Amino acid sequence: MLDHFSDLDPRYVKSISPNEQTIKAIASLLEKKGASSLCHLISSNLEIDNQDMILDEALGKVLGEGMGTFISCIPGRLAYFEGEDENERLLLERL
Repeated sequence: MLDHFSDLDPRYVKSISPNEQTIKAIASLLEKKGASSLCHLISSNLEIDNQDMILDEALGKVLGEGMGTFISCIPGRLAYFEGEDENERLLLERL
């Protein structure tokens, strides 16, 4: 289950500081790393699971919902993870 997902390689994980945990700030961070406007979601929320969305729209549906979700921005290289726990918002990046 993605809500309690903890099997992330720590070499590629960066916590997003609380003052950057807004849709605008997270989108900007991802875009600076090369994310395009279109992303793919893998989620515990079946309404958005396996959907392609505009990044801002995806973040709006995920941020603060408390359901485990990956937003893939560059497959295999750049993603965002929102976990079930409060402030469990992570940038995932492989160079």
